[in-house]
Amino acid sequence: MPITKPAKIITSLRLMPGDVVADFGCGDGHYIREVEDKISSSGTLYAIDIQKPLLDSIVSKNKENGLSNIIPIWTDLEEFPRTPIKAGSADAVILANILFMLPETGPLLREANRILKKGGSLLIVDWHKGLTLHIPPREKIRSQEEIVTSCLLAGFKVTSAPPAGSHQYAIMCEKQK
Repeated sequence: MPITKPAKIITSLRLMPGDVVADFGCGDGHYIREVEDKISSSGTLYAIDIQKPLLDSIVSKNKENGLSNIIPIWTDLEEFPRTPIKAGSADAVILANILFMLPETGPLLREANRILKKGGSLLIVDWHKGLTLHIPPREKIRSQEEIVTSCLLAGFKVTSAPPAGSHQYAIMCEKQK
């Protein structure tokens, strides 16, 4: 399994109908479809990205399927890692294939911590440092150990490292305070 399959890795979050989930850097919605199946129409899914056309496409597809539980948030997480999501309101946060894009991970991890409920879950999926592919650029990739340290500094407890394929790693964390 070279690249993580969202359907498989999302099970690590143990999502339930009615849960509130934030997907930071959601892109084209690779993880969103799987989350929707778990949280059902009673849940809320914040789709957060800098690319407005991708957010518009996600919302449009949802409406076509009769779903209205996605709330798009158009923001630049690199420049302003703060969202309008209420503190302590999310059950889970997903950071998939985004951390390598940021100059530093601390501000975004602290924002994830801010919006999570106590005991809420953080799922990080990112690229292995030794990756031989050219996208993303190798010099921007952070090691799993670096990300674990950043998570601990942001107030998370690392709970597991689910299998994520040969090109990626996954880290599951829980909000402590």
